[in-house]
Amino acid sequence: MLYSKFTADELSDWTRGSWLFGKPTEITGISSDTRTIEKGNIFVALQGDNFDGHKFLRQAHEAGASSAIVDRAALDVSDRFMPLLVTGDTKKSLLMAAHGYRQKLAMTVVGVTGSAGKTTVKEMTAEVLSSKYKTARTRGNWNNDIGLPLSLLGAGLKTDMGIFELGTNHPGEIRALSSVLLPDIGIVTCVGAAHIEHFGSVRNIAIEKSELFKSLPSSGVAILNRDDEYADILKKSVSCRFLTVSLKNKADFYGTEDIDGGYRFYRAATNESISVKLNLYGVHNYLNALFAMAAGCLAGVDLDDIRLRLEGFKSLPMRGEKIELRGVSFINDAYNANPVSMRASVRGFAELERSGEKWLVLSDMLELGDFSESAHKELGRYIAQWDWAGLIVFGSFGGLIGEGAIEKGFSREKVFLFLSSEEIAGFLSIRLSPGDIVLLKASRSMNLESVIKEFNCSDDIL
Repeated sequence: MLYSKFTADELSDWTRGSWLFGKPTEITGISSDTRTIEKGNIFVALQGDNFDGHKFLRQAHEAGASSAIVDRAALDVSDRFMPLLVTGDTKKSLLMAAHGYRQKLAMTVVGVTGSAGKTTVKEMTAEVLSSKYKTARTRGNWNNDIGLPLSLLGAGLKTDMGIFELGTNHPGEIRALSSVLLPDIGIVTCVGAAHIEHFGSVRNIAIEKSELFKSLPSSGVAILNRDDEYADILKKSVSCRFLTVSLKNKADFYGTEDIDGGYRFYRAATNESISVKLNLYGVHNYLNALFAMAAGCLAGVDLDDIRLRLEGFKSLPMRGEKIELRGVSFINDAYNANPVSMRASVRGFAELERSGEKWLVLSDMLELGDFSESAHKELGRYIAQWDWAGLIVFGSFGGLIGEGAIEKGFSREKVFLFLSSEEIAGFLSIRLSPGDIVLLKASRSMNLESVIKEFNCSDDIL
């Protein structure tokens, strides 16, 4: 049975638009994709450099859309086969609609941002909270000014808690997204040189992330890593209660290594603890789990339920995802990369217990601007502290990773520079043996995961 999340009049009030050709009697949600639109949805005709949603109005209607939001400048009066909400800018209208709908919702909202780990923290937190509450969450990594409002508008009226991710690659974006989301709880996972090309310094990135905390109400709660280099900047932005997490020092929620390879997590306020062993590699994921634990405790989730949800959490696609092929293990962490996430991933990989050889396949970290050369060389110096079977690099900055490693004493004979994923896969097919393990990490546009596909199709037999 269909039900309306909001009325046509509410939507026109929120967007300051005007209805043409009637009004829809039902609006079950908002969609910008005719391939996934559901009956009763309103289609928002977004425009970009390479697309124009106004060309798909009839297709959206045939797929079940009850109406559409259109730009006044792109209005075609021949599109009278369904009601149209005419606005000045469909993208801005989407944000305005989400803001209006957010005020209608009674759910508690958790906002998550950070230079690394935000999608994993968002998913972990959602899993923990869903053990007790009806939850909504950001779809995938829809964390920009299109994805966030669409995710928020996807929440049901009876949702208890929403967990949403906020991303940024330009100053001012976190403030804008926070003004739509109106979070009750804010989490900043860490601050690092992600997208530094557009910020100029990591300090400016910290200031940008702190906008999430500034948006919290006096009754809200901010959660941060007390060991972050920029924790002081984050704390100064908080005008409400804040909680800290740490794997190095005592905090409101902290962890210490357990003898079984996991961690014991402590809640300082109650002196309670749980032993947690994740199905994920890397110490950084235990820090991610502490954020989820903190949010869960704030929401009254039982500690044992928190433990069960964290231990049952599986790696997300292309975010530390383990793939077994022909006796070889691949850690596909190729969704994205920046200096912070790259170091965390490499360190976690180094600490994995494995009888076979370990290989690194690394490529460019993008959007670093003037810091690109130094960041890639510094990464090479960082990874040189471990004795890898081989370091494979490619891309515009891949050679700099190798140079940095060699400068720090890593064997030149173990550094291999290639020009394509096909070449890398062919090389690995010859060099790898059953039991070996490979880490792949780079920025999204490098498509480093294609190495796995090419390896699987290779004619060479291990």
